[in-house]
Amino acid sequence: MATVDKKQKGQAEAVETAETVQQPTAQPTEVTAATPETAAQTPAEATQTAQPAAQETAAQTQAPAQQTETPKKKVKVTDFTARILLEGRFSQDEAIAAIRAKLQTYRCLDDGFLKKVEEKDAFEIKKSYLPIYRLKATAEYLWKTGSKETAVDHTENKPVSVILHGAEAFWNAAEIGDCKGTKLEKPKAEADLYPCKKFAFKDCQKVLRQKAEQLAPQKKAKLNFVDEEYEVLYVPVIVATCEYGGKKYAMHFNTVNGACKVEYAVSQKTVAVADKTMARVAKNKRNIFGFFAYALTFAVLAFVKWSTDFGASTATDGGLKALIMAIVLCGVSLLVLFFWSLCFIYKKQNLIDKAVKKGRVAKASLSGFLSFVSCLFALASVVIFAVLVL
Repeated sequence: MATVDKKQKGQAEAVETAETVQQPTAQPTEVTAATPETAAQTPAEATQTAQPAAQETAAQTQAPAQQTETPKKKVKVTDFTARILLEGRFSQDEAIAAIRAKLQTYRCLDDGFLKKVEEKDAFEIKKSYLPIYRLKATAEYLWKTGSKETAVDHTENKPVSVILHGAEAFWNAAEIGDCKGTKLEKPKAEADLYPCKKFAFKDCQKVLRQKAEQLAPQKKAKLNFVDEEYEVLYVPVIVATCEYGGKKYAMHFNTVNGACKVEYAVSQKTVAVADKTMARVAKNKRNIFGFFAYALTFAVLAFVKWSTDFGASTATDGGLKALIMAIVLCGVSLLVLFFWSLCFIYKKQNLIDKAVKKGRVAKASLSGFLSFVSCLFALASVVIFAVLVL
């Protein structure tokens, strides 16, 4: 019996093993009942039918993700977008040559000074950088016209640009043209910058917005900026200092646009002539002021005469005439005072600067002429008072 049981048990295990071998090893993720139509399809047709179904399922899965995406917000500019070190068009040697050439065009300069600047090591060179700010953006203007029911939306875009700087006028800082440069990762050190007014980023934003508001096509249009650019441009400049006669003379040169300003020593002869001219002007000023005091005295006497004789009344013909004469004398004295004020236009440095350009010191003939006319007006005051007032 034990032998028969073992034999039956072995046959049963053999049957189970055969059934296991016949089953497929991979289990499908989805089971579809076979129909006559699907059974008739070839393997290629069945594959083509399955692909659109898979694509439709993937599209349905991706659709909600696309609907949840939000439009990207515009990034707010909070700092300068670029810092650029400009390349100079003039070398140091060319700058020194330009400075010497400009000095040669001036007259009445000290001969020793002109010889000094021609020496090889005459100048002490200091290089620095002049910061200027190039601002630009596209301004978008939005406004409406019409009533609530028939309101029409309007949109207009305009380019806006500003060159901002705090440099002195002689640098011509805004005239940089199409100049090449190198972008810097961080701003230049304060010690490397030319001493002038600097602007913060917020100041640049304010200036650019003010410019855009001026260009608005409609006064109440809403303003938005698109593609803002705030650039700091570092302009290389040279300050060449020459020491002569115990004094230092600074020469300024812009290596980008060639702007040049020089200081110079004037000849002692020119200074002496300017001193004489100013002494002559001072004398004429004193004379004119004396004539003013003289004319004013007679004007005051005319008012006193009118007040005494007519009791400050214009009811009679004599009283009206006396008042008119007093006013005329007062006007003459004020005119002389105006002549005196005109003499203050003469300044010693202005005389020297004009002499450097023209080759001679002005004689200040206007002050002499005004002194002469003031004398005539003072004498006229005496005549008017004596003949028409007394």
